[in-house]
Amino acid sequence: MGICLTLQITEPVAVATVVSKLLEHFILSRISTLLGTTDNQVGFKAGHSAGQSTFLLKQTGSYFVAYGSSVHAVFQMTRKPLIEY
Repeated sequence: MGICLTLQITEPVAVATVVSKLLEHFILSRISTLLGTTDNQVGFKAGHSAGQSTFLLKQTGSYFVAYGSSVHAVFQMTRKPLIEY
């Protein structure tokens, strides 16, 4: 008895991924000049993270608490932007 190896490809996942990535890079190179962000945006922006906003919120809250103020925060998550440009 020996080892029986069978080569069977059932899903072309890797090929579809490569093609979609090439298409994505092509489209992005064409429309990148039309895409822009504001200085207030921190998430999903190159070189920025939500950690920066979290740190700023924590420092601001700590400042007001240190001087005897109450701090209240409201967070809102939306699927669409609140302001259309």
